[in-house]
Amino acid sequence: MYSIHDKVMHPTEGACYIEEIMTMAVDSKDKEYYKLVPILNEKSSVFLPVTSQISGRIRLVASPDELSDLLTKLEELDIEWIADSKTRLFACANSIKSGDFFEIASLVKMMLLQEFEKPLGSKDRDFLNKAQKLIFSEIAIVQSRPYEDILSETKKWLVADMQTQ
Repeated sequence: MYSIHDKVMHPTEGACYIEEIMTMAVDSKDKEYYKLVPILNEKSSVFLPVTSQISGRIRLVASPDELSDLLTKLEELDIEWIADSKTRLFACANSIKSGDFFEIASLVKMMLLQEFEKPLGSKDRDFLNKAQKLIFSEIAIVQSRPYEDILSETKKWLVADMQTQ
């Protein structure tokens, strides 16, 4: 069970903090819920039953040291564009569904590098937007920095990286 103020990753909302653990009546039974506040939309709340199946899909965000290690590995990763669209979209869906930081970050790197070469199609763009939301919100919450700064710095880094190749 998580605690109030824990920073967690939600499979669709990205990085959130647990504002409250509350009891609500549902079907005349009391159930405990996490009240999650997404960092990308702090005016909204997500209520997640503590005992629900999706609760198993939320996880604590990476520690600063873990994040640093993952970002170093990602920077060194040489990733190839998956040319076959069916295979690529399947891989994208599985990466996002996994919730694994490194898998999703690898997807983001592949998509951004491809986008540098030519514009992405609409399905690829949708996956990129979902994946960026997850990865960059986690980086932002761990480093206590604005999401927009992470997004712009990543794009600048990629452009500089592409120009040195």
